Amino acid sequence: MNQNSKIHKRTLKASSSLDRDELHFREELLTHCVEEFLEKGFGLDPHLEQALDGYRAGRYDMPALQREIMRPYLH
Repeated sequence: MNQNSKIHKRTLKASSSLDRDELHFREELLTHCVEEFLEKGFGLDPHLEQALDGYRAGRYDMPALQREIMRPYLH
C-alpha cells in the first residue's frame, strides 16, 4: 500500500466535526506536503504520522500541528 492510499483511508476516518470543504482542504494540503517530504528523501515516522492524522481529524489547527511536529525536537 502506498502513502497516498494510507492518506486516503485516514481521511475517510476523519472527524465529522469539520465541514467537507475543510476536510478537502486539509487532505489536499497534507497530500501535497507528504509527497514533497517523500520526494526529498525523508520518511514518515510514527510521531509525524500521528500529528498529521490529528490535523486531518480536526484535533489540531495549523499552529497546533506545527507545535506538535516540533515537540520531540524541543527537548
